[in-house]
Amino acid sequence: MRFFDTHIHLNDFENGAEEVVEKALACGIDKMINVSAVQSDWAKVAVLSKKYENNIDVSNSSTNVTNFQDMCSNAFLDYCLKKES
Repeated sequence: MRFFDTHIHLNDFENGAEEVVEKALACGIDKMINVSAVQSDWAKVAVLSKKYENNIDVSNSSTNVTNFQDMCSNAFLDYCLKKES
């Protein structure tokens, strides 16, 4: 089973964000949405997102994540329906 973290503030880990990401990946968390509401943090968020482009998506006040939320909702619904079968 694959997992994703829908709301994490990696920029709050001043010197340990990469370690947090690596541990999450090792534990089976494949995707993360790194949330940042403070514009001064966006550069740090962008660096992490670029480094882990297959694992981290970015959400800030100017990012629309509706498609991602729809995808997650559909995946969860599919998972739940399969468990009932």
